[in-house]
Amino acid sequence: MAQGAQNGMIDVAAKAGVKWIVPNEYAGDGLNEDMMNASAVFSQKVQSRRHVEELSKTHEGLKWIGVATNPFFESVRTMSLSRTLFG
Repeated sequence: MAQGAQNGMIDVAAKAGVKWIVPNEYAGDGLNEDMMNASAVFSQKVQSRRHVEELSKTHEGLKWIGVATNPFFESVRTMSLSRTLFG
């Protein structure tokens, strides 16, 4: 799914009475402002969360939950620093 299509889906879910939205939060901590500002890729993630928060003013009980993941072990292992950490 394209990240940009998310707000429309959030609108439909809110109108249907869904109470919890799980926006696309994978690949990084969405509450880490430095990380979010470091790359334009993250700006749509921030926009989606803010969209849910704005809708929650008119849709009682609407909230969001994010799932922040870390790099896969294989990805970390290929980094030069990880060679000193993992042997």
